[in-house]
Amino acid sequence: MTWYTAHLAFAIHPREAPAGEIYVCEDVFLLQAADRDAASSAALRLAEEYTGSDDNLAALDGRPVAMQFLGVRKIVAIVNAGPDRDQLPPSSGTELTSTFFKVKSLESARRLAAGAAVEVELVK
Repeated sequence: MTWYTAHLAFAIHPREAPAGEIYVCEDVFLLQAADRDAASSAALRLAEEYTGSDDNLAALDGRPVAMQFLGVRKIVAIVNAGPDRDQLPPSSGTELTSTFFKVKSLESARRLAAGAAVEVELVK
């Protein structure tokens, strides 16, 4: 069995009025599955459990919010070093996931890395 990360996207908006700007949250979950299709199926089951739990509801600007599952953005296979890499659980130093963005300049990239707001295009 192989380890995967599942990137699940959720909309978070005021319960009473979901129109207008909303927050989008991407949570990354660790899964072990026989193949990518099985990991995708497990991710969908996990998302259903996650959004069905009242534990995940909170308040935003003092108003109760709702969480809506938007979809599985991507499934990433985790690759450990060594001959038994699919059998070993992830350990310290294992790359779990990656995301690629496009920005307008190296300065924008530096600002993004520092946590500043910049315009980005999500590539993958």
